[in-house]
Formats: sequence, structure tokens, C-alpha cells
Amino acid sequence: MEVSNVLGTGFLEKVYENALNIELMASTLTSTHKID
Repeated sequence: MEVSNVLGTGFLEKVYENALNIELMASTLTSTHKID
């Protein structure tokens, strides 16, 4: 997925989760937030 390609490795899961949610909001896809 483009999010991991742009960010690369070494970040906490929450960083990727937030970036993915932003990417999904910019597209026509929808998502739900994970509740910890």
C-alpha cells in the first residue's frame, strides 16, 4: 500500500494507522477506527 511505501519502516503502528485513515478519507473508501 502507498502509505507504507511513502512512510517507510520504523514507525509505531499508530502512525501507520493514522496515515492510512487519512489516505482512506481522501479516497472513496471508508474505514472504522480501531478501539484499543
